[in-house]
Amino acid sequence: MRQISLLKEVTYGVCGSLIDLIIWQIALVGTSVGKTGSRGVYSAFREADEILDKINHRTLIASFHQLTKKHLITYKMRDHLYSSEITKFGLKRLQEKLPQYHQKRPWINGYILSPTIYLKKQE
Repeated sequence: MRQISLLKEVTYGVCGSLIDLIIWQIALVGTSVGKTGSRGVYSAFREADEILDKINHRTLIASFHQLTKKHLITYKMRDHLYSSEITKFGLKRLQEKLPQYHQKRPWINGYILSPTIYLKKQE
């Protein structure tokens, strides 16, 4: 029994470190765009470290746990592997949050009804 928990702990540590490395690499590439010289490299590394402080394997695990707890996602067994899947309730909540594009938009007095932009209707 002790070997299983040790194996689980080592696997969690190795996989967590690998995920952190991938996140840091992506953040480093994103933050280094447009920066030159040693000062730019230093600031890119610093910004990548700040991103890794906010988003790391622990925050991802906590996010998945919260989504599962709220029944927004579930885990299904496919081909002897677990994979996450959005639930019907989660899909409904996601559709409520994402904006929808309407093909037929409402026009009032020759202007399109929009919260920010009013365009004159072309005749």
